[in-house]
Amino acid sequence: MLGQVPRIVAGLKRRRDRAVPGRVRERGSVTVAIMAAALILLFAGSLYVVAAAPRPERPRPSREAKPTLAVRTPAEMDAAAQTSARSATAAAVTVYGDLGSFDDVTPSLLGMIEPSLSYTTGESGGEAEASVVGHRNTFAVAVRSASGTCWWLRMDGRDGAVSHGSGQSCSAADALAADASAW
Repeated sequence: MLGQVPRIVAGLKRRRDRAVPGRVRERGSVTVAIMAAALILLFAGSLYVVAAAPRPERPRPSREAKPTLAVRTPAEMDAAAQTSARSATAAAVTVYGDLGSFDDVTPSLLGMIEPSLSYTTGESGGEAEASVVGHRNTFAVAVRSASGTCWWLRMDGRDGAVSHGSGQSCSAADALAADASAW
């Protein structure tokens, strides 16, 4: 049997030398397919490694409530009360324009015109509550600031003249005494 080995090798060499062009293409296609499969496996493996890698931990928001207090200065508190007084006056001017008098200005009527405020004929309880009074051609409003100051505004409906004032008492009756041209 060993004597036949050279003859078998020679036969294989002859077959190789007589290679058919189609077989070369087949070998090339098979080689490309094997290389493509190897690349796919290599790529898939790298994806697995990336997916399995530990991720850095993100900071998580605290579950504890952190109080955030809006601290306002006295000037900001006063400005809010003055804005409320102006809003109440604008609602009263609407009534005056429709009826020709401030006589019919009531807390409930002003509440329908300007619902962002509450209205009273007594003392103002804060920036969101206006004390109001209307009589003929005069309207007055008083609003207490969170700083403790009461801001007054008085308006004459005939000429639109506005007077301002401030004090500790905070009813619209007190606001009738307003006589300054500005706050």
